[in-house]
Amino acid sequence: MVSLSWPPGLLAAALIVPLVAIYVFRQRSAPRTVSSLLLWEGLVRRPQGGRERRTPVVPLLLLLEALALLLLAIAAARPAVRVDELGRPHIVVLDNSFSMSHAATTMRADAALDQAIGEAGEPIAFVLSNDRPALIEDAGDARRRWTRLGPPADLPAAITLARTTFGSHARVTVVTDTPASHFDLEVDAMPGLTWRAVGEAAANVAFTNAQRRGDEVLLRVRNFSEAAVDATVSLTAGDASSSRSVSIGARAGVVVRFDAAGPDRTAVARLEAPGLLADDRVVLPPRVESPLRVSIDLADEALGEEVRAAVRASGLAREVPADRAQLVFTDGNGAPDHPWLVRFVRPPADAEPVAGPFVIDRSHPVGDGLDLTGVLWSAVPAGDPAGGGEAIVPIVLLDRRALVFETTSPSQNQLTIEIDRANTTIFESPAWPALIWNIVRWRLEAAPGVRVAASPIGRAIPVTSEPDQPVLHQLPSGEVRELVGERTVLAPST
Repeated sequence: MVSLSWPPGLLAAALIVPLVAIYVFRQRSAPRTVSSLLLWEGLVRRPQGGRERRTPVVPLLLLLEALALLLLAIAAARPAVRVDELGRPHIVVLDNSFSMSHAATTMRADAALDQAIGEAGEPIAFVLSNDRPALIEDAGDARRRWTRLGPPADLPAAITLARTTFGSHARVTVVTDTPASHFDLEVDAMPGLTWRAVGEAAANVAFTNAQRRGDEVLLRVRNFSEAAVDATVSLTAGDASSSRSVSIGARAGVVVRFDAAGPDRTAVARLEAPGLLADDRVVLPPRVESPLRVSIDLADEALGEEVRAAVRASGLAREVPADRAQLVFTDGNGAPDHPWLVRFVRPPADAEPVAGPFVIDRSHPVGDGLDLTGVLWSAVPAGDPAGGGEAIVPIVLLDRRALVFETTSPSQNQLTIEIDRANTTIFESPAWPALIWNIVRWRLEAAPGVRVAASPIGRAIPVTSEPDQPVLHQLPSGEVRELVGERTVLAPST
């Protein structure tokens, strides 16, 4: 942008006015008596300035003199150009959200990108707006990674990244299908910002959720248009397939159930309805979960058999030697250095069978859904909390005494269960397999890996890793991201 160091210098251009007046107002030369006009023929008489107005013939000299005065005035104002704006960068922000995949929108978006590149000059860069914006320097790479299959884009964050990286004076062109008002942005109040909204309102029917429950598949379909629509939902699992016809009211949704999918087969659901094609297909892979490796090292053989039977019934674990185990059940001093222990301890000698009332922390994974109604459990009446002087997390309490509690340290997680097999009825009740199932799930949730096989786009997925071991997340584009921390969150973009 050109600026003036001394704007009053432009006032010098006002001298053009008297210059023009001199040429406009002039009078004839005084009459003279001569002997002959022969010597004056062919000569143009030079009029003198005066008050007589005559129709002028604009001579070239007047134009040159006026131009000279104008250039002198501009020079007096001392124009200047900022050096950093001579190479003003142009950043193109690309909306990579799902809604951009509509066929008509895709064509208009590609044309808008071509136009932006043609207008950009050099230098130019791109920001791909996904769940988190990514800076791209190469135009070919930007086109390849612009899949338009991501979650809703945070365009204000992408604009901020562009101007933080290249300066507030950078030109920013946004290619999206959403008007700026949707993000509460006033484009006119943001110099250098060009907003190209290439989308248009259209009816759409889409899958909004899908989940498996054993052999059953539940599909939620929503109609986002202002009129009722008829749609067909089909499900294929291996060689089996079935379909349903549904009527969905305006701005309404329905749940479609299928029983055709086995838990070990991938299920693919398709929707035949108007709107985007990208949200008309859902893939539900079978749940694949590595069994938890447990070791059962109990001196009480009868108690060991009860634990072993409940672990097998859970279907979530298998027994291995202690040196390979992820969780160790013990009733003595075995495996004291193992990071995950379940230790059974006997209650004091004066403990008596009591039928409650039990206080259960259902917010803890081990207490979730646990029902001890009618169960007898050995306890000391009005006894002190178990655990000695350690800081404990009580899970099951009976009259101030913790019967099941957790203790943690930087190197170990230990679950303690105070129980006397001869004075309890928990082994004959559904509460026993439920307790062991909860314990196995509690350890599995902390085991390294991803706990889900599929997730809707944009929904956070918890990922657990071993300490000091990074998790690498590879995108369909080939980009690899490193996730840092023992407990991180993965927000899938495709």
